[in-house]
Amino acid sequence: MPLASLIVYDGLPPDVAFPHTVTAVVQRTGQSTGHIIAELVMDAINDRTGWTHRLVQPSVEPGDTDGPPV
Repeated sequence: MPLASLIVYDGLPPDVAFPHTVTAVVQRTGQSTGHIIAELVMDAINDRTGWTHRLVQPSVEPGDTDGPPV
C-alpha cells in the first residue's frame, strides 16, 4: 500500500473524530486580523501615508499526517 500525506487548510473542526493530529496550513484570523484592519482604517481617517495593505504569511501546524514524498 503506498504511503500518502494529508495536509488540510484551517485545521479540522473539534467534532471530527480522527485518530491522528492532522498537519494544517493556517491563516491568521480573528483578533489579529481585526486589529490590522482597525489600524489601516485609522491611518486612512487620519490621512497618514503608509501601507494600504498588509500581507500575512500562513503558518504550518505540524501533525503526524505528513511524510516524505513517495
